[in-house]
Amino acid sequence: MKLTKRDDEILEFIKVVSVADTTTLNEIFFNGSTRACQRRMKLLTDAKLVKRLERKYLNQEYIYYISRMPKQLEHKLLLSKLIGKMHNVGAEIIKVKSSLCIGNIIADGFVVYKLDNRVRMALVEVERSKEFDKDKYIEIVNAREFKDMFPVRPLIIVLSDNKPVDMDIFKVINIKTDFSNINNIF
Repeated sequence: MKLTKRDDEILEFIKVVSVADTTTLNEIFFNGSTRACQRRMKLLTDAKLVKRLERKYLNQEYIYYISRMPKQLEHKLLLSKLIGKMHNVGAEIIKVKSSLCIGNIIADGFVVYKLDNRVRMALVEVERSKEFDKDKYIEIVNAREFKDMFPVRPLIIVLSDNKPVDMDIFKVINIKTDFSNINNIF
């Protein structure tokens, strides 16, 4: 099987975010053509370039990964879905990291994107069961390591169905896990 440029981009994306579902890959790489996405991902799976989690139900989507299934599957899947939804609303994704360690903080993700001719960077926190821990960000904001890593203060995107988070020292963008308010990134 001869790999295309798009295949290489898909493989690189899955390596970076750890896992991705069919809908996310479709939004980013196939311009809404679900069948084309499914066919190509089947070829990549058959060629053993990607692995997929088998579905429990027929109408469930496949989840693709490359090396091993991550322990925090839901967190990683929500991060990759966020990237897909951001792409869908017109954001140009410049850089993505699956997790980022800054001092004693491990953010679930880091994304640099361009939207409305402005480049923005954001730390992503996925909160499924507990409240967002503001204190850890307040403690680190003045640390040398933080200032060396970020020339400007990044946004914080909180993916959660809990109460919206508000902070004085960071601009926080609250997005629900069903992405019904994805336009908050504007």
